[in-house]
Amino acid sequence: MIGVWVTFVILAILNSAFIQKLDTFNTYARGLESIGVIVLTIFAFNKLLAELDNREPTYHPVFWINAGYLFYFAGSMVVFILSNYFLSDNNLLLVAWGIHAILLAIMYCFISLGLWQLRRQ
Repeated sequence: MIGVWVTFVILAILNSAFIQKLDTFNTYARGLESIGVIVLTIFAFNKLLAELDNREPTYHPVFWINAGYLFYFAGSMVVFILSNYFLSDNNLLLVAWGIHAILLAIMYCFISLGLWQLRRQ
């Protein structure tokens, strides 16, 4: 798993150096990061559900925190990938980053639910 993330860092650096310069939004690296986090959250859900002694995942803080990350990165992946296209139109840009802000707020709410659930245990 560490090799995958080291490869990602190397690819992100190469992307910034040769493909997408620093004056543009790094859509390839952000999109690849989103895919990586989505895959990791799916693995975490699979592990959580396999190890549960009861079938109530909502009672576990990891469920809520993981759900927040999955929701945010799955929703924001489109904004990350298309962000350079959105730069050509200010109205689209405002809508896209407004959606991003809403997804970020939802992620923080899910993380808060997880931390609150942790406190109740």
